[in-house]
Amino acid sequence: MPLVLFSQAIEHICHISRIVQKPAGNALLLGVGGSGKQSISKLSVFLHEILFFQITIKGNYNYNSFKEDVRNL
Repeated sequence: MPLVLFSQAIEHICHISRIVQKPAGNALLLGVGGSGKQSISKLSVFLHEILFFQITIKGNYNYNSFKEDVRNL
């Protein structure tokens, strides 16, 4: 599938790639929904063959749920 990326998307991919290459590198991405944060993140970690893990927050999500997610990771 042909993939067309805008220059801003490529810049974001480079930033995320630089972060995840560092030991214990992680990032918190904030922004408007539907702006491509998840797609660009997944593409960046795929390029480096790194595991992508996303927390799914539900109505009853709490600190214990967070600790369980970290244990599973």
